Amino acid sequence: MGYLRQNQIDEIENEKRVLQHTLESREVQERGNLVAHLKRIDRELETKAPPELTGEERDLKLRECQEIESRLVPNMPSDEEMRRNPPGVVGRHMRYEKIAKGRDHFPEGDLFRWKDNQLALNKGSDDPDVANFERMRPLHSHQASMLGAQIPGKVFVGTNPTQAYLEGHDRTFGEEVTSIEPQRERKPVIRKKNGKRTRGPNKSAVVMTALACGKLMGPSGRHFHIAKCDVCKEAQEG
Repeated sequence: MGYLRQNQIDEIENEKRVLQHTLESREVQERGNLVAHLKRIDRELETKAPPELTGEERDLKLRECQEIESRLVPNMPSDEEMRRNPPGVVGRHMRYEKIAKGRDHFPEGDLFRWKDNQLALNKGSDDPDVANFERMRPLHSHQASMLGAQIPGKVFVGTNPTQAYLEGHDRTFGEEVTSIEPQRERKPVIRKKNGKRTRGPNKSAVVMTALACGKLMGPSGRHFHIAKCDVCKEAQEG
């Protein structure tokens, strides 16, 4: 049927009030056309606005929504798959749309039936996503491989991952792994102000980086270490 959303109902009712106010004026012209337009508005609100549901009708629509979700969500590519587009996702999305628009269970199709049911169950709600099936889409895929994905991904791991872990993860999942660089706080700084010694927080911090050989070093000794370490030197040149 295609129920109206609440913002659409508000706009139509506002137009109806303007027409009624106009018809109350004695100087209005083309009164017949305005009256006919007002009748069309009343008919549209009567047929397309979500109806008031009884308890039994609400239970029926809730069951229908659950059945539709059980058919569509398992065939729905995840948010991660849609964003990164690994091989096979385009075909899977096309199959999902075919099932969603199929009329094997409802004359208007599963997806449109779910939307109408949500608008009826949430009558009066001004939530713009109340009938948006995208909120049912899984965030991450636990089945599809991201190897060969059009959009590369990044995975943030612990404070000191080994080089073997980084290389192994990249070969297995085809993703760039980025380590989180921890910060080591220094002792409060002693400053002099008006001849007096004061203690204040030290805003600077040492950024520790995991090197290719697995060692964790700050910027002061990082370049000196890389110049002497064959593993780090080779990784930097490569």
